[in-house]
Amino acid sequence: MAMATILMASLSAAAEFRVVRVINGNTIAVGSGYNSHALRLAGIDVPEASHGRNDPGQTFNKEASKHLSDMVLGKFVVVREFEQDHYGHILGELFVDGQNVNLQMLRDGFAEVCRDASPPGLDLSSYWSAEENARYSKLGIWQQGDQYVSPMLWRKRMHEK
Repeated sequence: MAMATILMASLSAAAEFRVVRVINGNTIAVGSGYNSHALRLAGIDVPEASHGRNDPGQTFNKEASKHLSDMVLGKFVVVREFEQDHYGHILGELFVDGQNVNLQMLRDGFAEVCRDASPPGLDLSSYWSAEENARYSKLGIWQQGDQYVSPMLWRKRMHEK
């Protein structure tokens, strides 16, 4: 908990952080070496990754991670932080060269707008529009049509097993 508090203070004080690792399609590590911190992209949800040998994860989970990695890995990002999630990750919007990465994940069809909850202060109007356009164009996850399962529903089903 103290580490997240330090990062939040750092995020408020500094503008840029280097992305040292992509954990999954909506979570990265910023910092360097042993001093890295998890940061989750606010307002978006991506297909769930595998959680064990017998769990392949959702369709498009690897593609979403690769897409995020292609956009941010090794680059400096500007972070607009909101709050901490229940895992202790900082929730934020990421920007690379002025581009909103969260929004781009939606535009490219590798994420949906988070249905659970979004942090106060995050305006989702452009997020919903980007999702609708990607869905209409059948990009990424939306290629699945009626076979698509929201990550929120996927997690719920996994917890029921």
